[in-house]
Amino acid sequence: MNHPSPWFEPNWPKVEGVTALSTCRGDKQSTGNSQAPFEYFNLGLHVGDDPQVVISNRALLPTPNQPFWLEQTHSNIAIDLASYPDINPDADVTQLPKADASFTCQALKVASVMTADCLPVLMAEKRGRAVAAIHCGWRSLASNIIENTLVQLNNQLQSQFGDFQVWLGPCIGPSAFEVGEDVKAAFTALDSRNVKAFAIHQHAAEQGKYLADLQQLACNQLLALGVTDIYRNSDCTYQLSNQYFSYRRDGKTGRMASLIWIE
Repeated sequence: MNHPSPWFEPNWPKVEGVTALSTCRGDKQSTGNSQAPFEYFNLGLHVGDDPQVVISNRALLPTPNQPFWLEQTHSNIAIDLASYPDINPDADVTQLPKADASFTCQALKVASVMTADCLPVLMAEKRGRAVAAIHCGWRSLASNIIENTLVQLNNQLQSQFGDFQVWLGPCIGPSAFEVGEDVKAAFTALDSRNVKAFAIHQHAAEQGKYLADLQQLACNQLLALGVTDIYRNSDCTYQLSNQYFSYRRDGKTGRMASLIWIE
């Protein structure tokens, strides 16, 4: 999949009044000024890149306002952007709210999450009344961050879980995401159907290792909650080194963002 710019729109049906995009690492011919090992369109201030370069990269995003960034801690915390009217989007990460999902019912507030292997999840209420961005590492998924986000949204909108459509963005794929028995146990305790999202790792250096499918685990949770309009970009961030940052592959690297807002 070749992207002519360092961002692209999710492959889901357009919801009137809602815009979403997800970024790539970019290349020499496209936007972005970060140097190795963060080349080129790094959006993370917390990874060791030159802060002024990162801020200049962020300024190129085609969003109506600066995105609302989070200090992501692999939690199940989801926050309402309306509760944080005065956050400096370019503040040090330790000054940002500790959360792994944000949502809003207000126009022009940009919900965002950063990833470099974890699964970005974007949600839009089908009538365009609310949007959310969720950072799903395995810990967040196992502690029900998707459900926590939907519960808060439904409380505000008096809606149903099935009123939302969901996009699962690029993440580390099922042929690269090696996990231990503890991860498999955490998910199979939640839902026995999750066992099918784990394959025995035939080439692992030690026994008890599995290959996990993050997108399938998220799908299982969404379907169990009654969300059926699910769309995926199945690109593997680990394998597609020219297109995506990957922490597991490179260690010190940049961050991509998935963003959504009501126009």
